[in-house]
Amino acid sequence: MGRSIPGIDNLSLVTGQPIFGIDARPAGALIAVLQRSPVFGGTVKSFDATVALKVSGVVEVVEVKASGSRMLHQSSVAVIATNTWSAIKGRSLLQVEWNTTAEQSDSTERIRQECSKLTKEKGALQLRNEGDVEAVFASASKTLEALYEVPFLYHATMEPQNYFADVREDSAFLCGSTQVPGGLVGLAARLTGLPAEKITVEQNRNGGGFGRRLAADFSAEAIVLSQQLKKPIQVVWTREDDIHHDFYRPAGMYRFKAALDENNALVAWHLNAATTSRYLFRGAEDSPHKTEVFPDGFPAGFVPNFKMEYSPVKTHIPTGAWRAPGHNATCFIDQSFIDEIAHAAEKDPVKFRLELLGDEDKMMPYDDHGGPTYSTKRLRNVIEAAAEWGAWWAPPTRFTYRGFAAHFMFGAYVAQVVEIGLDEKKWPIVKQVYVVVDCGIVVNKSGALAQLEGGIIDGLGTALYGGVKIREGKTVQDNFDTYPLLRYQEAPNISVKFIKSTERPEGLGEMSLPLVAAALCNAIYKGTGQRIRKLPLRDNTTFS
Repeated sequence: MGRSIPGIDNLSLVTGQPIFGIDARPAGALIAVLQRSPVFGGTVKSFDATVALKVSGVVEVVEVKASGSRMLHQSSVAVIATNTWSAIKGRSLLQVEWNTTAEQSDSTERIRQECSKLTKEKGALQLRNEGDVEAVFASASKTLEALYEVPFLYHATMEPQNYFADVREDSAFLCGSTQVPGGLVGLAARLTGLPAEKITVEQNRNGGGFGRRLAADFSAEAIVLSQQLKKPIQVVWTREDDIHHDFYRPAGMYRFKAALDENNALVAWHLNAATTSRYLFRGAEDSPHKTEVFPDGFPAGFVPNFKMEYSPVKTHIPTGAWRAPGHNATCFIDQSFIDEIAHAAEKDPVKFRLELLGDEDKMMPYDDHGGPTYSTKRLRNVIEAAAEWGAWWAPPTRFTYRGFAAHFMFGAYVAQVVEIGLDEKKWPIVKQVYVVVDCGIVVNKSGALAQLEGGIIDGLGTALYGGVKIREGKTVQDNFDTYPLLRYQEAPNISVKFIKSTERPEGLGEMSLPLVAAALCNAIYKGTGQRIRKLPLRDNTTFS
């Protein structure tokens, strides 16, 4: 317990032996590649498969009707072939006409304008309102305002979506990459009418999930096609399919205002946010603010006048869970704005956070991931330990700049120091990331380190390059040439320290990702005096 135990399948993984979903193709299975509407929500009007059927290996072309659920299979045309290449080639020769509406031709720019408008008005949902922020702002010694913005994000799983189904009259066998193998039994039962006990699901390794494989749209395509054709079918997506038909991380804007009193203490905080809520998109019964903003997140409860408002933005652009749902945006905005306030108060950012938390050990209410409470003592401990571990108090070094962030989510407490240099264009060269984590009992240190390091790499690459643009209802990006990932030579050294604890163990797959964007941008401010309030950095005018 607590030692580093190597993964039992490490050798097989690096020598290409495990079966991933796309490898799970029984002999005799046919391949289906689907032509989906280029505009989100469009439906098939008509199609001509004459030329496609002439491709060697193509055996059939069929229409797939939309399921009626935004989270399941959409209207499409499937090219069925004996091999993947023939199916892709046949699809390229299809002639398809689509039914679309003007409302479906949405764009990133339209959403930005809507978010900007909504965050200037009274929020649709009043999530928290303590004290009297308006009165305090009117009489405050100093006020500070900032507008933060985050884009849609693509999941970028290394293995594009795929799934195999063999649906027969009296049974079904399902196999492939998914994060919800248990849920697929119920889904297949609803789609096929078969009893659950007649449905078998075999799970393979996932070539990345990150929330994308919580959705079962690609699985539903395979199930529906296999039942329709009465043949074993593997649905295979290309990289372009994957980018164009993702359930993206919601985009949004966050308008902040804060007030300091004559002693430079934070006395008022106001957040008015608007995002393309994933709960609104899928028609969930839960409030649309869930996983978009967190009313109990720090510094709520520590500022006497505190107000939080939220408005959802309706769109046909699909949105879903993306690694560290919600926190991947809110940690960036909160920890960046706290840094702004600290500098406006002429206080050290770490000392300012500790000052807000206070010396009293409290269990704060937290109605979200990792709740129902969080400990100020444990949060304070990781902040202090990270500052020490990351040499925060050391004298400044020429051409090296540090940024800080701390956060609680999913039951774990994390603090980070990011150390950067700047190139001639002031682009950040991330040298070192120091991480301190209190996740309760560490069961396997090897696995814990891998999760934390992977989260930092994912979060760093996303902060630098991640972002999907939508134009006329279509995704602009096509592949990794237009949606770049972090390269090996850009990866920083990562040093991790665990707080010894007897508290219950918590997962670590998502804990380190949300902080790195804020700590990075806070370090950039130290080096350049420029605040980064819009991600990704590659689209920021500071570096153009």
